[in-house]
Amino acid sequence: MTKPALPLTLPEQNTEGNQAAMLRAIMAGLENGFRGNGLLEWLETYEGDFSVAAAPHASATITKLRNARDCFQQATNSACGWCTLMKAYIPAYLAALEAPDATARNCLMQALVDGDAVLVTAISKLSECSTWLTDALGSLTALRAQLRYDFEEDTAARRQYVESIAENVRSYTAPGGAAVSGLVVTATACFFVGPFGLAVLIPSGFVGGKAGGAMSDAVIYKVYGPELDAQLATVQTKFATLQAHVTETSTGIETALHALRGEAEAVTLLQAKRTVSATFMGFGNMPLRNVAPEANALLATCTTYLVDHPSLTDSVEA
Repeated sequence: MTKPALPLTLPEQNTEGNQAAMLRAIMAGLENGFRGNGLLEWLETYEGDFSVAAAPHASATITKLRNARDCFQQATNSACGWCTLMKAYIPAYLAALEAPDATARNCLMQALVDGDAVLVTAISKLSECSTWLTDALGSLTALRAQLRYDFEEDTAARRQYVESIAENVRSYTAPGGAAVSGLVVTATACFFVGPFGLAVLIPSGFVGGKAGGAMSDAVIYKVYGPELDAQLATVQTKFATLQAHVTETSTGIETALHALRGEAEAVTLLQAKRTVSATFMGFGNMPLRNVAPEANALLATCTTYLVDHPSLTDSVEA
């Protein structure tokens, strides 16, 4: 399987529009089955490389990131849906003001009232999304620490790994040695498959003591030392790759948290404009010159929000 590249390439964070684009890119990388520079893709691809101790941290990170994505989608989908209604209702209402039409007014008024619950829920979901992302950062921190313990030189886990290979070689080469789990037999050799998908070659003539008895530790390390060193170098490469992914994913989450503040501000602004428009429309005898500016301000705010969420807008209008 081809290993994924580092998680994300994002635009510069210099405009509100780019922040919205970054947030969409990050959340797209959390989609189920996403392929190509996704935050979750590398976690799923490297699943077999995590130790028993590291796997729960990786799993927790995946779950929390998916929960964050779900909350974000619920918030933005509902806000886009409501803004799309406003784009239809407000022009119809303003046109009807020239020739009073109770139906147009009632439709817009009901949509404004309904929008209160929609936008309050959207703001709540964005806050929940932020909480899940923060929790995911915590799980990544724990994963980073566990990976360091699992892979770095001179850790107990690494020493245990080296000793486990020597012990298995002793077992496989002892007279009557049993076929322990992890031994793959071929016509000419046996491979001990160890942690992290690594394998150590054992000539089949040595299995079960066929070459004259169990190997001593000195022979084991003399015969397998160079190969084991090469295998452990591979471990170090995997460690460096995984740590790079953890770092890049953490950076992506921190970027999302920053951009989420702008997203929440945008929905809060929608709510503020909605409240003002609903208040003005609540007065049935309010002159057009007072109602129109607030309605147009709400329309402009909705239009801006939809422009910043083009993919969601397409799905809403389809």
